[in-house]
Order: sequence, then structure tokens, then C-alpha cells
Amino acid sequence: MANWRLRWSESALKDLRKLDKHIAKVIVMKTHSSLDNIDDPMAVLSSLRYAKKGQYKYHIGFYRVICLLIDNECIVEAVSVGHRRDVYK
Repeated sequence: MANWRLRWSESALKDLRKLDKHIAKVIVMKTHSSLDNIDDPMAVLSSLRYAKKGQYKYHIGFYRVICLLIDNECIVEAVSVGHRRDVYK
């Protein structure tokens, strides 16, 4: 099985810049340690439903990283980052 790589989209990087520097650093470190260079991303990601079907979430305390899986390239792409009360809107 191929190793999956983590990639940050421009929108996710923009979301990170809006957060407190310490929180953003923790999110990046935990996301990289859990999602970069792994065999099965579904072991740590949860599926979203309804309008967000096809997207996945990764939990870091009260924050969420919303991801897309690009199967043919084995890439987990972070597309959005934010507090759980805001990130799903």
C-alpha cells in the first residue's frame, strides 16, 4: 500500500494565518504527525455527511481540519481549518 502525503491548500493556509500563532502551530504539528506519510488516512479521518459528503475531518481539540482525498495521487489535501463552531459553515 502506498504512503499518503499531506498537502495544504491556499485556503487552508489562509485559515491558519487567521488563528492564534500558538494554536496554528499545534494544528500544523499534529496534522503532519498524524496525516503525512501514513498508509491508511481513514484510520484517523472521519467522513462528513450531507452537503459536505466526500470530505473528511481531522480533530484537534476544538479545531477541525477539513480534508479531501486525492486517491490517484495518494494525497490528503487540507482545504479548511477552523474552530468546530465555524468550520462547517
